Amino acid sequence: MDRNDSERNESLPYTVRLEMFEGPLDLLLHLIKKNQISITDIPIALITEQYLEYLKLIKVLNLDVAGEYLLMASTLLHIKSKTLLPTSSEEEEEEGEDPRAELARRLLEYQKYKEAGIELERRPLLDRDVFIRSVALETEEPEQEENLNVNLFELLEAFRKVLERAKPEIFHEVMLEQITVEVSQRVPKSKDKRKRKQPRSARTAVLAIRAVRVKLQAPNRAGTKLADVEVNVVLVREIEPPEGEEAIEWLLLTSLPIGTMEDVHRIIQYYCCRWNIEIYYRILKSGCKVEESQLEKASRFRPYLALCMIVAWRVMYVMMLGRECPDLPCDVAFDDEEWRAVYAVVKNETPPKEPPSLGEMVVMVAMLGGYMNRKGDGEPGPKAMWVGMQRMTDLALAWRAFARHGPIELAKKIT
Repeated sequence: MDRNDSERNESLPYTVRLEMFEGPLDLLLHLIKKNQISITDIPIALITEQYLEYLKLIKVLNLDVAGEYLLMASTLLHIKSKTLLPTSSEEEEEEGEDPRAELARRLLEYQKYKEAGIELERRPLLDRDVFIRSVALETEEPEQEENLNVNLFELLEAFRKVLERAKPEIFHEVMLEQITVEVSQRVPKSKDKRKRKQPRSARTAVLAIRAVRVKLQAPNRAGTKLADVEVNVVLVREIEPPEGEEAIEWLLLTSLPIGTMEDVHRIIQYYCCRWNIEIYYRILKSGCKVEESQLEKASRFRPYLALCMIVAWRVMYVMMLGRECPDLPCDVAFDDEEWRAVYAVVKNETPPKEPPSLGEMVVMVAMLGGYMNRKGDGEPGPKAMWVGMQRMTDLALAWRAFARHGPIELAKKIT
């Protein structure tokens, strides 16, 4: 090689081809194929937006942005602006053809050359695919994994779609101010070692509240895939409990909203009423025996359930009213026949003209249900009340019958 040849070779630029688009037309052609649109009818706004996004990706990857790419970007923005501006019929006649026509011609021409290059690339080459003398290989070559024929931008596009499908887990936490609750005294009545049976002193407890939304992972089941469950959690914990006392701590799972302070306070108020709710359902199930109904059809069971719910409400209402307002006259909750009949049977005396107090009458009704009314006994419970009110109903019917007909006339009718 002489000196002139070496100088000529040094003056020629050294081109390195990366595994990416070879120019702006190649990128545009890729976007058109990806969106499955026609070259002759290009939605210029969509293609321009995607083209600019790919240019941003090139900058993020610290690659050199060629001037041809920027020139094509300005061309696309120019065409987009012309298509967005309103034009009259006279201006359309003066301007002539569609501003996208020149770009479409360039793309069609580039597509032809690219397809021709791909076709030539598929043809066998000497010393690569075609050999003058073939040599039979006696040993088998190991199978190689098939390579994916994708470029850099296709990988980035696939990664972007994966990120879009992955939904981020959103946790909503509410930190509330401290609240105070009144803790009642609890005296142990047995040797039960359970936590709720242990003694407790009455006090005013200061509680801290936290609320958060969590996702509970479903357990594994053979042959079945269970979905995860999202629930709202409210944690109530006592701050600095007295020495020797166990701190109050409630962990509440609920489907009710926890978005505001009022929502969380409502959930705590519901939980504070849990024992009254349990007493109500105990009266409904054990006192009214609603589960032992032999009704087969729902149309018959619903009215029966509604009636039992009213009965259970009255039993609990009378019991709680006697505890909270014992000095009220008993006729606020009992008919005249009811309290007079109970008084005559329990006291074995003629009922007074004025009704006794509600607290005294509740004790007498509970004594009909087995309440002993001893010095160490507490307030009448739900079981004694529902049994006593059942007997009170029978006594009231008898009292009403005697008042209407008298004992002698009624005895004659029965015999």
